[in-house]
Amino acid sequence: MQLNNKTHSSYIVRSIVLDHCSFSYDRTLHTSLSKAAKSEKIKNNLKIDLEKHIGEKQIHIIVSVSFTLFSDEKQNILEASIQMSGYFEMIGDGKELDIETFATINAPAIIFPFIREHLATLTTKAGIGPILLPPVNFTKLNPKPL
Repeated sequence: MQLNNKTHSSYIVRSIVLDHCSFSYDRTLHTSLSKAAKSEKIKNNLKIDLEKHIGEKQIHIIVSVSFTLFSDEKQNILEASIQMSGYFEMIGDGKELDIETFATINAPAIIFPFIREHLATLTTKAGIGPILLPPVNFTKLNPKPL
């Protein structure tokens, strides 16, 4: 497939980096975790926060995710907090997609799969097995129309 001017983006990714990660897991609940998951007694809470820093052509987006697994008894089984930054640059005039839309929707959508992968790797290494966060539609997550 050959790319042409219509398929090139007006933005490039400079880097995506891990800023912060914390992870805790209550091993005493490990044996009940798989049984409870099968009986759907495990609940979860997912929170996503975005922070935008927009310059003339430079964009720095911070995506923070907090994820908790807890039992019916409100015991926290697993807690994870992951924060990643994406550094982007607008090339050209950005007429195809304005910088605010890119920073609010596209940039977080580019960063989020890295967070998903990081959590899956953490939970696998903890012996739990991979926990895969669902994909997120950042267009619907945005509270105001662009």
